[in-house]
Amino acid sequence: MWRLFSDNKDFYMLRVQNEGNSINLSVTDLLLIWRSQLSESEIVKNFKENNSNVSAGNEDILSGFFDLIKDSTIGTIFINEKNKEFVEVILENSEDSAMATSKITYKFKLCKAEQQQFRNELTVPSIQTIYLLEKQKELLLSVIKKKDRELEEYKMEKGGLISRSDLITEKFDSCVLDSDEQETGFFNLFTKQQNEDFWLKLTENNGEIKKSNLSIN
Repeated sequence: MWRLFSDNKDFYMLRVQNEGNSINLSVTDLLLIWRSQLSESEIVKNFKENNSNVSAGNEDILSGFFDLIKDSTIGTIFINEKNKEFVEVILENSEDSAMATSKITYKFKLCKAEQQQFRNELTVPSIQTIYLLEKQKELLLSVIKKKDRELEEYKMEKGGLISRSDLITEKFDSCVLDSDEQETGFFNLFTKQQNEDFWLKLTENNGEIKKSNLSIN
């Protein structure tokens, strides 16, 4: 999961991933992505280099590090230095953190990643999310239309109106959500057929996303 933060009005996202015995740090400004791979021992070393006045065991250091990364209420992130090739990120605890009596600081230097990594970690997942949202919208429209038909049949069979005024609704206008008139999808960049063709090519190289619960009875 990416964590959002800003520095000097610039917008960034940071993510920490555990992969075996390694910890991968990633930072992006949505134009470039910088990465660093660290071991747990390097995290501990980083802590001791930047917090020589604080005594803590290795397990407490690692636990506190992940808490600072994940919880924006106790950890503050800002950019100390940045260029196209690297970015230096500083992570500090806030006054509300468990170690509020001591100022805790981490400094990490992340190097620019290949463009392919930006594509794999941001571009493709973003497109997959948009596609999934479009499919969820189609499902929502289908459910609403079925409910409208169900309500109409109920009125015809019962020969009357709904007794509770708070449950009375107007027939849903699908034009509110449906883009059939424009015949477009995915940011209105493609026709619906082009959208499906684009998605097919994307999944051939990047795998299908989970579309569980995208069906109705």
